[in-house]
Amino acid sequence: MRHSEPGAAAVDRVSHRVIRSEGLLQLAFEDADRYGCEFDWAEDRTLSEHDLKRRSYSPKNNLLCGVKILTNQLIDQGKPLLSQSSLLATLRPGWPGYDTF
Repeated sequence: MRHSEPGAAAVDRVSHRVIRSEGLLQLAFEDADRYGCEFDWAEDRTLSEHDLKRRSYSPKNNLLCGVKILTNQLIDQGKPLLSQSSLLATLRPGWPGYDTF
């Protein structure tokens, strides 16, 4: 998903492009840099943004990254799972997808 709404269309600090959320948990390449996830922009930049060979689309890589993000939020920062500052947008009350979650 590419964010196009004003304010949400930020630039990914790794790919230097508008953030594109990918995979099961809708993560971006800068998440790999921030949380030590196994996405590799240097390798994936030559692939189409819809190519399922991109490491961010790998269910294993995407879910492991989500676990690292939750570990950071719950254990390292001591924040609750469901809050306005949740690191995964689907866990933020009032955000799209929260009611479905």
